Amino acid sequence: MPVGSAPRALGRMGALGVAVGGAAGGNSQQWQLRYQGGGRYWIVNQATGLVLDGGGHVPSGSVTKQWSGNVQWTFTAV
Repeated sequence: MPVGSAPRALGRMGALGVAVGGAAGGNSQQWQLRYQGGGRYWIVNQATGLVLDGGGHVPSGSVTKQWSGNVQWTFTAV
């Protein structure tokens, strides 16, 4: 999958928020989708190698974080 800036890579994921720093367009603001099979993906930060994580059992719309876990995401066309 191609690498894109966070808004492009995350597309229409609603009120999703994750804090990233660094220069505009730098590796810390770039994410890669890595296919894991079964229509599921990891969303991996280029600078840290950490995946985007919901932080456990949280309500819809909660802020996300980077984590070393293995949360897998699916995408739905709207």
